[in-house]
Amino acid sequence: MKRSQEDSQIVRLLKEQSRPVSENPWFTPRVLNRLPKSPRSTRWVWALICLVAGVLCLGCWLWLLRGQDVTVFTIRDLYHFIIMSAITLAVLWQGIVVALPRD
Repeated sequence: MKRSQEDSQIVRLLKEQSRPVSENPWFTPRVLNRLPKSPRSTRWVWALICLVAGVLCLGCWLWLLRGQDVTVFTIRDLYHFIIMSAITLAVLWQGIVVALPRD
């Protein structure tokens, strides 16, 4: 990504105006090592939840489309399609976020 001149000026200004970080005696390596870390073992749980939610969305879409009368399209049908689309997109987005590496 290319930096513009404004970006470079902002970085330079922030470096010039920043205060030095003072050392805190309480944050020793021993304390930092005891801080809770985000467990990677819960990632498969989220993946499983997203998979189940995706299957449920697919089932709801099939149920919604199976019961659809092709000759009549009502406001209620429009609401159902909008709500199901929003839920499906949210589940897909969460599944993509879970699938991508965090590092």
